[in-house]
Amino acid sequence: MFCADYVAAFVAHALATVGVASLTRRATTAKAQNTPAAATARESTASPLVAGVLGLGRNDVVLPFAWGGLAGLAGACAVFPFDFVRAGVAPAGTSTAALFRGSLSTVPYSAVFFGVYFSGRRAHDDGPGARAAWALAAGALAVAAEAPFDRAKRALFGSRAVQLGANALFVPFAAVLLVLYDGALVRSFGGGGGRERKSKGGF
Repeated sequence: MFCADYVAAFVAHALATVGVASLTRRATTAKAQNTPAAATARESTASPLVAGVLGLGRNDVVLPFAWGGLAGLAGACAVFPFDFVRAGVAPAGTSTAALFRGSLSTVPYSAVFFGVYFSGRRAHDDGPGARAAWALAAGALAVAAEAPFDRAKRALFGSRAVQLGANALFVPFAAVLLVLYDGALVRSFGGGGGRERKSKGGF
């Protein structure tokens, strides 16, 4: 995945998550009784959808992958009109439809990147070490998932091995961004996440 695709997928994931959370909070506020208990629940608990996306629930495994894939699709669509690098390395005569299909390599990358992290780290301690480990694993697996579909990058680097090696160089940077992003979302919408689960005897 080229840098612009990566950034666009990250932005799409953030906007969708924050947007859904904001809409849900407004709906909950409009329906709930204005009691201290209701106010506390609204402040400390994410909506079921956002909790699933962020892996704050107990059985949410598919949703983080699906949400990540949709973010990758949105990122690919947003970047495609400006993806001159991909068009430049494609063989002469390649159709626009073929170029667009090639840009969809962002989808498996984003699905695995966000999916592995948000479905995995919820089952472990929410400390920085566990988050960093899951983020590194998610980045490495996402690189592997994307490689078979990104023909443009393979053509640019000349071989699958060089392609994987070049992509792997960005895994630590991606992991740092993912951990910071996760922390911001959980503080805003997670209500403590892991601490609440451990107090109930959960993960």
